[in-house]
Amino acid sequence: MEAREFVNLLKSIPSNEAINSYRSRGLDDDFIKEYLNSFNFQELDKSKNYGDPILDLVNNYDGSTVAIGMITFDIELEEDNDYYIFGRFEADFLAINKNLKIVEMLEYGTNDYVIYQCARNSSSFLNAIIEAAGYMGKCASDSNLRKDKNILSLVVERCGDLAGGDDYIDFYKMMLGFDE
Repeated sequence: MEAREFVNLLKSIPSNEAINSYRSRGLDDDFIKEYLNSFNFQELDKSKNYGDPILDLVNNYDGSTVAIGMITFDIELEEDNDYYIFGRFEADFLAINKNLKIVEMLEYGTNDYVIYQCARNSSSFLNAIIEAAGYMGKCASDSNLRKDKNILSLVVERCGDLAGGDDYIDFYKMMLGFDE
């Protein structure tokens, strides 16, 4: 998946059903606006191809309001000899391993300790994350959906497949709160 496709798909996730559900629960317009902004990357004036979907995403879009579960894009891209650090999962970092091209979650405060391998490459990561975001978006309007372990198991498996296979499924189990 390319950056522009990811941005457009993410923006389409919030449903009128979810918004109406929030309104019926008495949540105000500021909350709803924040909810909608959490799915919305803002295109920057400049647009350049960096040859990698995640690098294209974080260099060509402002993701400071975006939150996909615990994933945020509110940091500046950092680069060292081994990684491009592009986002966070809670306090930990999401990064592209320059040598292997895989996406990894690095523990905050360590010298590149890998907690999880997240995807075989940037495109696969965006594919898996959009799948997870779609599921979480549906959960916003259907509280019973999250309680259905069979559906959650299928979503986790699908995310793992999109990410590149079994090597990556543990990240999505953790991200989506699946405990066997």
